[in-house]
Amino acid sequence: MKRQSKLAALPLATALALAALVPTLALSPGAPPQADQAQAATSTPAPLKSLGTDDLARVKSTGKLLVGVSADYPPYEYYDSKLMIDGFDPALIRDLGKRIGAKEVELNDFAFEGLLAALQLGQVDVAISAVAVTEERRGVVDFTNVYFIGADAVLAARGYASDKVSTLNDLARKRVAAQRGTVYAAFLQKNLVDKGLSRPTDLFLYQDIDSAIRDLKAGKFDLLLMDRLPARQFAKADAGVKVVGENFTPQRFAIAVRKGSNLRSALNDALLKAQNDGTVSKLIEQYLGIAKDQVEPIPPPTPEPTAVPPPTATPGPPPCIAAMKFVADLNVPDGTQFQPGQAFSKGWRVQNSGNCDWQPGFYLAFAFGNTPAARMSGQPAPVGKIIKPGATTDINVNLVAPG
Repeated sequence: MKRQSKLAALPLATALALAALVPTLALSPGAPPQADQAQAATSTPAPLKSLGTDDLARVKSTGKLLVGVSADYPPYEYYDSKLMIDGFDPALIRDLGKRIGAKEVELNDFAFEGLLAALQLGQVDVAISAVAVTEERRGVVDFTNVYFIGADAVLAARGYASDKVSTLNDLARKRVAAQRGTVYAAFLQKNLVDKGLSRPTDLFLYQDIDSAIRDLKAGKFDLLLMDRLPARQFAKADAGVKVVGENFTPQRFAIAVRKGSNLRSALNDALLKAQNDGTVSKLIEQYLGIAKDQVEPIPPPTPEPTAVPPPTATPGPPPCIAAMKFVADLNVPDGTQFQPGQAFSKGWRVQNSGNCDWQPGFYLAFAFGNTPAARMSGQPAPVGKIIKPGATTDINVNLVAPG
């Protein structure tokens, strides 16, 4: 499926539940009206904290494996009826975590664009969220062996004239959308916009899939490119959309770890055992609805290269990684009940957990939720001042209880 992170959007390390709704918030740079045109922070990045590479020893010592997911993409990851994170990826990493010695696997919900940044900053040990392996991502993280081969699909509104989209020409000169930071967004940019087959204004990028589905049905664009299994689920659950094409760009899903982390080898060993004893096949059938004999075969893993000392080079400046950490609720504790339509203000204390200043134009915004009502009419709330790395600030958002 997805996902080619630009490491720009900032994650909230804790999903916040309110009245049976689960919104996940993100801090983004730039002006709220068009988050896709966000600009990077201008401060000089602070050096990244050295985390070492013996993550396995730390996991065994603490008994806890910290996992980053983006729970907006069923059946891979989602919130169940009890507001717990579930799906194929969470079930798989829980199993693998136990196999490498973790007594507890803690799932942390992020906006997808922040997942790889969370790894670099040490907020999580691994990231699993149908993350497709790309060379660009290999530049910032390491990947385990592939655990699943995914494919794409094209969604259209139910009234769309064609029922078959099979070539790039069928996408050309159409208004096409994808989730921001995904391999599908990169595919459309490279194969349509960069080649002059579509105008830049015909490419629509969204922070979350629910918003894209809503705008697709409203006719704001023509086609939506995304992962096949979630696309089929949306089409099955929503009479307003239909699948009109598949198999433009197969994707290899793997677990991301920090550069040089020995969790890679440990997870590869655990994954091989889980594949050999049938656990992976059972999870694929349980969550993805694919029988064992229908699963796309995974090619043999590429042997790990012999370590070669890197050439001496003048170190460049560290990358600017913007990130946010939840500190505390200021009011309205989780579980508070309201009358339908009742207005209230919710406040959070958050910390700049990245290595760059937050600029006054940064803003806290709704990223996605377990239902469309999880937005609760909240609008982007600007930070309004410079926040240094490690410092905290309080942000309040005016909300309306849903009906």
